[in-house]
Amino acid sequence: MASLDRLSLNLATFEDVLDLNGALDLLARNGIRYAAPTRRQWEEEGPRQVSRGLRGAGIAPSSLADDAGFIAEGGSDRRRLLDAHRRAIEAAAEMGAPCLTVAGGGLLPGFKDLTGARHMVEDGLASILDDALAAGVVLAIEPAHPMLAAANVVTTLRQALDICDGLGTSGVAVALDLFSTWWDPALPDLIEPAGRRIALCQLADWPVASSSMPTERMLMGDGVIEFRPWLRLLADHGYDRPIEVEIVSRFWREREPLAFLHAVMERFESAC
Repeated sequence: MASLDRLSLNLATFEDVLDLNGALDLLARNGIRYAAPTRRQWEEEGPRQVSRGLRGAGIAPSSLADDAGFIAEGGSDRRRLLDAHRRAIEAAAEMGAPCLTVAGGGLLPGFKDLTGARHMVEDGLASILDDALAAGVVLAIEPAHPMLAAANVVTTLRQALDICDGLGTSGVAVALDLFSTWWDPALPDLIEPAGRRIALCQLADWPVASSSMPTERMLMGDGVIEFRPWLRLLADHGYDRPIEVEIVSRFWREREPLAFLHAVMERFESAC
């Protein structure tokens, strides 16, 4: 059973339901010690204001998300993306987030070179690595599910670890989202060598059956993922950080936020 002391809520879970302060207040009143602000929140509120809100609620950040991507058509687009990443690094440092989760980015219209796109991701990370090291922020590469490869070209833990190896520094790690990686037959054998390079573990359940692209991240226990063996394996190989839950669900967003949070807490203990 996962301990609620390690539960973190990615605030995308409450997006369009509660504002930043409302979400932080809800978590604090229910004993949640960690949260992950969204990019939209820190861009709208400003990193300093988000940091004040976290401190005022007694909540520590588990991560900060950076979804700008690295796939660009030309030099000016590439510079624009790198500038967006540097702003995210500054925001993570301001908030004291231990890692910045970075998505590789998706294929552009008419561009089908998947290998070339993955090289762009590695080159882009290399370009911002010194900024992250200077700020004390770990860049955590987050693989996506292969069904979402057109939107994020890094789709396995192996690919993410290969990028880490290529960059050769402790300043780059991986964010392991079990929603995206549970299916991978290589995953059990990779968690041990990954070890402390797993900077973040994220949870949401995968739908039982889907005839189209999944659009919702389900509550743990409502889908097909068996979380406990994965969490035991991660713990056996050194993962002792917060466990971040990110649920995107129309059903739950139509419910009262307190009931939603209590459901997350109950499933975190009963299904994880």
